[in-house]
Amino acid sequence: MLKILITMITLVVLSLADGPVLQTGQIQSYDGNGDIVVYGNIKDDGYYQVGESRSYSRDGDIVIDNTMGL
Repeated sequence: MLKILITMITLVVLSLADGPVLQTGQIQSYDGNGDIVVYGNIKDDGYYQVGESRSYSRDGDIVIDNTMGL
């Protein structure tokens, strides 16, 4: 029952989210000691690297987020 409730809440939150999920910019994975993991043992953002790329432009003094449209 708890799993169903958590799943339903997650689906509602995701359906209300506005815009794409952005990349974090992390390109490497690290273990608990801070050492770089090269064999894909840790499945985090450095391993998957999914999401929309961040893109910015400038119009005078205004910085525009091209990915989110802000």
